Formats: sequence, structure tokens, C-alpha cells
Amino acid sequence: MSGPVVVIGYILLIPSMLGMAFSVLVLLGATFWLLPNGGAGVPTAYDPSDIRKACLGLDMADSPIGPTTPEFCECVVQDYRTSHSVSKASHLCSSEYEARGLRPLDDQLKQVYAQAQDEVYRAERAEINAAVNNSPETPKKTWESDDLRSQFRADAEATPSQQAPHGFVLLARSVGDSIAIAIGIAAFVSGLLGWLLVMRKRVLKCPVCGATVSAA
Repeated sequence: MSGPVVVIGYILLIPSMLGMAFSVLVLLGATFWLLPNGGAGVPTAYDPSDIRKACLGLDMADSPIGPTTPEFCECVVQDYRTSHSVSKASHLCSSEYEARGLRPLDDQLKQVYAQAQDEVYRAERAEINAAVNNSPETPKKTWESDDLRSQFRADAEATPSQQAPHGFVLLARSVGDSIAIAIGIAAFVSGLLGWLLVMRKRVLKCPVCGATVSAA
């Protein structure tokens, strides 16, 4: 390849790589922007047993329905399987509790909650004993964490604008995504052309007539 052609190839190749990187960053930024708390808004996967025990251990101030019941806790567990959000499940179950009541538990679930309640009581007694005896605190388990317990009232206190992105935000994200994808495609095509121009090619030249052919 001649010098000017190679220069043109680099002129196409370098900006195209920057354009593709910019496109990826815009797509990732738009996705994280829509989350409630940026990157921290990524939902955490919780085990149903942790949700049950965290729910049973709620104080009245932290519970959306007052004293929590096993029926409410199980409703949260079941809704969490589809919503993947403890706060949304808690909000839906508190609305269901106020509207028509909650589904009673079967005997198997009653036994599960009896065991969970016993573990919650033992953990609370151990915490009280540690405070009285000035003993060092033991690391909290997942169901004892404030991060999990605080989610039971998060959506109940949120305004509609906080629960879901505004329509303008969704439109802006769609337009931004479309522009980023278009830039990414254009950059890829430009980069491919630039790569073809700068890549080294071997040719065979006839010593008699001077004709050249590709060596590939």
C-alpha cells in the first residue's frame, strides 16, 4: 500500500475505534442512569429464607403493615420470585393486605415460619446479651442487615415518580440508545474500511509485463 492510502486508513481506523468505544459507554450509561440509585440500584438476589427471617424481625416502624405476620412475609417471598425486588413485593403485599387480606399458610409453611421465628428470637436474645455484657458484636447475617430490612418500606414511601422512570426519561433513553447504535455501526464500517487500507498486502509482479496480482 502507498503512503497516502495508509494515512487515509489510519484516519478512518482511529476515530472509528473511539466511536465504537463512545457508543458502548453511552449504552451502558443510559442503562445505569435509569436505575433508582445508579449502579447501586442493581437488585441483589436474596434467599427466600433470608427474606422470611428479615420480615419476621421487622420493628413496627420498619413494617408497612404494623406488626408483620407470616402471611405477609410469605406474600413478599412469593411476589419477590417474579418482581426480584423486596421493596416492590412489600408494597404489593401491603396493598393486598389492606384490600382483601392475605392468603393463609398451609401446615408445611407454618412449620417453616415456626423455625424461622425461633431463629429470629435467638438472634435477638444474643444481640441483647451482647449489649448487656459489652461483648464484641458478631457479624450480622444477611437477613439481619439494614439493607434488606429497609427495603420492606422503600416503595411504600416512594412517590410514583421515584418508583418508575418518567415517560420523558424513557423517550430520552430510547433516542440516546438509537443515536449510540447508529454511531457504533458507522464507526464499525469506517473501522473495517480503514483496516483494509492499512493492512499489509503481498502482491506478485510479473517481471516481463509488469502486471501485479494478489499473493493470497
